[in-house]
Amino acid sequence: MNSSFFLKYTLFGLTALSLLLPVGLHAQAQPKDPYADQYELIIPPHPPTTEGKVEVAEFFLYTCPHCYTFEDDLNLWVEGKPSYVEFVKVPAVFNENQIVMAKVYYAAENLGVHTKLDVAIFKAIHQDNRRLSNEIEMMQLFAENGVSNDDFRKTFHSFAVDMKVRQAAVMTSKHGITGVPAMTVQGKYRLSSGKAGGHTQLLKLIDYLAQKEYQLFATAPAMTPVQTPTPTPTPSETKGPNEAKEAAEVKSTSEASPSASVKETVQTPAPAEVKKEASESTVNKETSESSTPAEVKGSSEMSKSSDPPPSSDKTTPQP
Repeated sequence: MNSSFFLKYTLFGLTALSLLLPVGLHAQAQPKDPYADQYELIIPPHPPTTEGKVEVAEFFLYTCPHCYTFEDDLNLWVEGKPSYVEFVKVPAVFNENQIVMAKVYYAAENLGVHTKLDVAIFKAIHQDNRRLSNEIEMMQLFAENGVSNDDFRKTFHSFAVDMKVRQAAVMTSKHGITGVPAMTVQGKYRLSSGKAGGHTQLLKLIDYLAQKEYQLFATAPAMTPVQTPTPTPTPSETKGPNEAKEAAEVKSTSEASPSASVKETVQTPAPAEVKKEASESTVNKETSESSTPAEVKGSSEMSKSSDPPPSSDKTTPQP
């Protein structure tokens, strides 16, 4: 056999093998998702509010009976959740009807009694059949659990609580929540017990997706360290020996007698320059005081969505 023909044939075979090999490896590296039909993707993904951990969020309503029955199972899961998971509760805000209850949750959170009040509110509504539909009735329930009326009113009407309610409304809309209870993982996946097949299966699915996101953290490329800028040399470092000595003497004189030092070393600016500097200072001050965070404006839009069609999901649709 011709040696040149044999060489060309061998090179052709190696080239074909090198092209096919990555395809096979990629197919092996992408196993089929066993839960692909039990959750929905959030498109586009909504950035989580927690950094450095996988965020798992529950959207709920105190008035939702399914949220009430899910509470015990969820609390057990929270107690044993992995350390890399950050759990947050978000009172769903579909319209103005949910604002009072959302403010109640964040008021209890700011007062440090939300764990205790969660149990009390769910019990009062679903076991004792109390309405708790307005601020006065909620204030009475807080008083029954050790919170003074003054503390309740002050926190309930605070700017911090108002901002959190606005953010909850934005999150409800951005995550595509149409019924409760609903769960989200890292702002990418939306889940419900009805679609997952019950509370137990839902919590298993959350563990699976949270671990999947955590592995992405581990395999993500390391960030380039921030370069520390080179410090600008001081005047004494750029001056010659004699000039540095004179500058040190001036500094020593300034520390001993500030008024004398100012008179001797600082030239009095012209009146026009003083007037110009004062004008610039006033403009800068007015600009900084009038600026507002962009998120305040963005979060003021309340979400409105229609009721979901009836299904077997054990969720309470949007009122």
